[in-house]
Formats: sequence, C-alpha cells, structure tokens
Amino acid sequence: MSLGPSEEAMSQLQLLRRLKLSICQGDGSFEERVSAAVAGLDDEKEKSPGGNSVAGLTVAIRSATQHWLGRDLHTPSRPLTEIRSVLEARQRLQAVRGPANHGGRGLLCQYSIQEAHDVWARLRSEYLEICASMPGCDVRRYAATVAARESKCAAQREREEALARRRALRRAEHQAQDRERKQLKQQRLLLRAEKAAAAAERRELRLFVQLERLLRRWRPYPTKATT
Repeated sequence: MSLGPSEEAMSQLQLLRRLKLSICQGDGSFEERVSAAVAGLDDEKEKSPGGNSVAGLTVAIRSATQHWLGRDLHTPSRPLTEIRSVLEARQRLQAVRGPANHGGRGLLCQYSIQEAHDVWARLRSEYLEICASMPGCDVRRYAATVAARESKCAAQREREEALARRRALRRAEHQAQDRERKQLKQQRLLLRAEKAAAAAERRELRLFVQLERLLRRWRPYPTKATT
C-alpha cells in the first residue's frame, strides 16, 4: 500500500533521524560513520522490505562561502545510495578550503586578503570540477550562478577587506609602539647600568686616592736595638 504525502514525509523524517543518531553514535572518522549508517539502513531494508528506503533520499555538500558569496555553496544533490561519491566530493572541497568554519564571516581574522583570494580561487575551481563530474549537471549554469552571487556580494566583501586592512594597520602600529617601548626600556636599563658602573668607578678612584694619602703619611716605627 502506497503512503500519502504526509505519511511519506513522516516516514522519511524518521529515517533521517535514525540516520543522524547512527552517525552520532558510530565509531571512526566522519566518513566511516556516515558510510556505516547508510549501509545499516540498507540492511534494515533487506530484512524488512516493507520498511523505509533510502532510495528516495538525496544529499548535497554544503560549503561555508559566506565571505565570498554571501551564502553557503551547495553541490548538486545526489542519491543517498551514492554516499561514497558524495563523501569524496566533501573531502575534495575541505582539502582546498580548510576546516568547516573557514569561509564564513570573519574569514579575514584567520587569513590575509590575498590568502582569502587564493582559497576562493581553488575552492571555486574544485566546486565546478565536482559539478562537471556529475551526470546531467549543467556546469555552465552553476558557474554563472556562482559568478552572479560573487558579484552581488562584492560590496560587502570590499567592506570586510577595508576593515581587515584597518585592523592590520592598527596591529602594525601597536607592534611598532611595543617595539619602541621595549627599546626605550632597554636604553633606560643600559643607561642605569652605565651610571652604576661609573659611580662604582668613582668610588674605587676615591678609595685609591685615600689609600695613596695614607701610604704617604705612613712611617714605619723604628725597631729597638737588642743587646
């Protein structure tokens, strides 16, 4: 018996909840846990043909790109049964972008402006290569969408870059001030040491003069003759 739209939605929701729980409770790397969780759902389907199926589910990779596009970037969806290919695409994107939170707002607190430009160039190229590798994907449409979003976000990105430049300038000024303070402190310490050495030298000279005066005044007592 086929399920109605609401029943089908609830069935898929339950399936996704079980999948999430299995991933969270699994062992190994993220890729290993996801693969094992999807395989576990397939095993459930074989044991209970009337149960939920992953056949109707699709999955896409979301990559943090708010800094460059003003929103996250999503790969085209693929069937959940192709999870290995999806995870490979995720690893490729992560390799060029870095940790999951890199690419969002505040990126320029982690990278220089030039580094951010370089990361985006590699990420965009890798993303479009992934799109081109997917059957039936119109990579030109995805490239045009990315270009349009990048252009739309240009003003915001320029403001963030201007702010980053001001932060870098203030940081450089503070570092210069710190170096100057350290130099002044070293100069004061050196001057203090020189003054102390000069004072010690003057004390030694006074003692030497006093000693010379005493030696000039000193006369040995005459020895008594013995009989």
